[in-house]
Amino acid sequence: MILSLHTPSYRAVIVAALLFLSTNASAALVDCDDRLAQINGYQVIGVEMRDPLGFIAPGVSPFSPLKRTIEIKEGQPFQLSALSRDVVFLRTTIEARGAGTTQVFKIASVWPHVLCDQEARTLRVSYWMLTNVVSAYVTPSIEQAIDESERPATTGAARNTTAAMSFVPLGGYNATRGLFGGLSAANAIQGLRVSGQASGSGSSLTGRIQVAGAFLRDSARWRRGELKGAFEYLDAPAGTVHAHEGKLAFRFSRSTKELTKQRVVFRYGGSLEGGRQRSDDGTIPAAAENTGYGSLKLYAGTTGRRGQAAFTSSYGFQLGTTFADAVPSFAKHLIDVGYSTRLFGASIGDGTGDFKALLTPGVHRSMDLQVRFSAGAIQHLLGAPIAERFLGGNELRPLVLDDEWVIRNDAFIRSIPENTLATAQGFAGGDRFYAANVTAAWPLWGRPLLPGELAKDDSFLPHLNGGFRTIVDSLADSYKANDPKFAEESAAIPSHARTIDAALDAMTGVLQRIPAATAKSQPTAKAIKDVQSNIRLSKGGLRLVEQGDATVAPDVVNHRLPALGAHVEVLRRSLDAAEQGEVASDLAASLAQTDAPRVAIQRILMDIDSTKYRQRAAATLAPAHNVLDVFLHQLNLYSIAPVAIFDAAQIFPTADGVRYGVGAGMRFSLVNVNFSAAYVFNLRPVTPEGRGAVFIKLDVTNMFP
Repeated sequence: MILSLHTPSYRAVIVAALLFLSTNASAALVDCDDRLAQINGYQVIGVEMRDPLGFIAPGVSPFSPLKRTIEIKEGQPFQLSALSRDVVFLRTTIEARGAGTTQVFKIASVWPHVLCDQEARTLRVSYWMLTNVVSAYVTPSIEQAIDESERPATTGAARNTTAAMSFVPLGGYNATRGLFGGLSAANAIQGLRVSGQASGSGSSLTGRIQVAGAFLRDSARWRRGELKGAFEYLDAPAGTVHAHEGKLAFRFSRSTKELTKQRVVFRYGGSLEGGRQRSDDGTIPAAAENTGYGSLKLYAGTTGRRGQAAFTSSYGFQLGTTFADAVPSFAKHLIDVGYSTRLFGASIGDGTGDFKALLTPGVHRSMDLQVRFSAGAIQHLLGAPIAERFLGGNELRPLVLDDEWVIRNDAFIRSIPENTLATAQGFAGGDRFYAANVTAAWPLWGRPLLPGELAKDDSFLPHLNGGFRTIVDSLADSYKANDPKFAEESAAIPSHARTIDAALDAMTGVLQRIPAATAKSQPTAKAIKDVQSNIRLSKGGLRLVEQGDATVAPDVVNHRLPALGAHVEVLRRSLDAAEQGEVASDLAASLAQTDAPRVAIQRILMDIDSTKYRQRAAATLAPAHNVLDVFLHQLNLYSIAPVAIFDAAQIFPTADGVRYGVGAGMRFSLVNVNFSAAYVFNLRPVTPEGRGAVFIKLDVTNMFP
């Protein structure tokens, strides 16, 4: 098992999980992992490359092409020594993928599994390979904690997969909209993230499309900012009123890096919006006019996450107008605070120590507890369109549509249908509200996302901790290289870099000797391309080192050159198979010429005391460490969790008093399908409300690879 640098993106699809849970093994085959030395010479009748998380994107496994490059082959005698070499080779190859990047870390684990038929003296070999990419710059927010609770397998899939596009079918039911359905989609295009969502029913239609990109670079304390452009549309019942609103919005947001050991971040943002609005109820003239609409929204807050707990605290301000004569502008103020935690589950550290035991092959049964309080006030209510007033109900209405930062914009109470808490006859929305919500869920049945084979493997955690320490050391080397004191110690590095550069030139010459027919055939052609790409990346870094910039030396010697070695080994095997042994030998010899100078540079990097640099590196990587902890100890592949609900809310100036909701339901998560259903009783119903409300929600992530 190893850790390496990699680049993430997104892929997840709905699949039949029973196919994943089933086995392809023949009834005549038995587990022979404990007697591999005794089955040397058995005939290999099958070789499989298995991905425990392959349910996310079946048919497009990144491991399938590796089958052509391993030594164990179907139809040949089994050799334990060949199996051992294959495991080392596969680990190295997985580590090398994406080694040129520095934003993300990848767990990479390979372990073989052998089933044999002792009577027939035949066997099948499976190579199980697990990778999980993890961002080193994950914002420790309460939104992520809630996703892990409500959509556990989907959250794990999003952190593990490599596609840019996602599709999410949407569906649900509430008494206001009735049965509704829709689709959400997202894609990354040339550095921009494009997303859209639409849902509709017989009485409603909502939708939005958004383009987002980065602006302002990272600094010592700040993460890069984000700029978004969006179009949003709302057409939905609100009691006796029907609200319509269409608007364009331009938003920006930015957050700090972690400010304290409690992983607290400060974030702020703003939104400029404009469009049109109208209402279908002529008894409320100011709101019923078909008018323009414009607003400015400003918001700021803190969020943080440490161990099992996460919190948020936000303030939002909105200044808006309908541009109608004699209608005043309105101002809205919002506060939103929340806290979530997990009880009775495995402990999670602060992200700077080792990964902790014990891993379990059974369902993670930590209780998820979420508490939220929000309140708001509107000045000059008559100037606010219906869609901007406080209506209340069991649909969450955020101040801005941003999955990464949710600020509640209305009284959320799950016992009353959407938009009906303050929309009785002759009354359309309030000017003040408060709401408190408590949700508890306890997964009782399921299966963890971490494969059971790894959970039971005593060597997995030691290897994982060792691999992560290597990554910490590499980052510490980078910090050390930027220290002015290091300049005095790095005088010899450029000469070693020139030696490596010359060896890479020799390697380029060897590649040119490969016969054209061989170079065009697969898999040799791809292997040549990978080697050439690694040479270019390595030489780019070496050129900077030769010019006196030793800060890139750690990346070259710790990541780019090992990645080159892995790809050279793949090409060497391919050339041997093509009867080009002399070229393969010369290729390996030119690579060997880089070993001594590379080791010399690594020794120079180790000469300075690394304690303070390692502490800084460990703190920087704490978010990635924490995400991996969640993957190991909390996320389930599928789970069934009973849910308990308590809500209290009031909208003013209605005279109906505080309203309460108490209920229960079930949350079901199966691979990429997330389904929630609950019934919440209305303890103090008033006319025309019912005794409670049914809430049903379904989402299915990425139906198409």
